[in-house]
Amino acid sequence: MSLIKKVNTDLKEAMLQKDKLKLESLRAIKTSLSVYQTSISSQNSVTKQDEIKILQRLVKQRRESAGIYIKQNRIDLAKIEKDQADFIS
Repeated sequence: MSLIKKVNTDLKEAMLQKDKLKLESLRAIKTSLSVYQTSISSQNSVTKQDEIKILQRLVKQRRESAGIYIKQNRIDLAKIEKDQADFIS
């Protein structure tokens, strides 16, 4: 099963469970994958290596944001970003 299909099924499940953290994380993954797919030509498909790079970039962004929030004494927002990074990784 491709990552996008797995994300779609997990997204539906998260909606039913009303799991906000999982839902936001999966939406970010889906958005990043969709943007990447549209940026390459429609003839090429997203490879496993591309998927891994996208996920790594998302984790890096979340960890950097958490660091910035911690410096600004916004522990509540830092926790959300850290939790999303942990979920994505």
